[in-house]
Amino acid sequence: MASASSTPAPTPRIHLRPATSLDIPSITSIYNHEIVHTPFLFNYDPVSEEDRLAWLESTRDAGYPVWVAVHREEQHGAGEDAVAKETIIGYCSLGPFKVKAGYRK
Repeated sequence: MASASSTPAPTPRIHLRPATSLDIPSITSIYNHEIVHTPFLFNYDPVSEEDRLAWLESTRDAGYPVWVAVHREEQHGAGEDAVAKETIIGYCSLGPFKVKAGYRK
């Protein structure tokens, strides 16, 4: 019987990592979907990628984290030729509360 240590651990299909500027298109798409289809963000109009990039930079500059949830599809190939497709499926951040237009009243 093989021990558990001889079996490689499966690669998690979803993992978290710090957001980068390359994630802005996905973050913007997720954010705008919530603005258009839910009441949860207290914003009224969709935002641009430039807006979300400024938000990312100012959030990080203020010392707050921004993370993305990444889904990794199974790897194709073997060894160094293996390729995994990553898709951003969500994000989270910390920051000051009550800065959005919906809270002004």
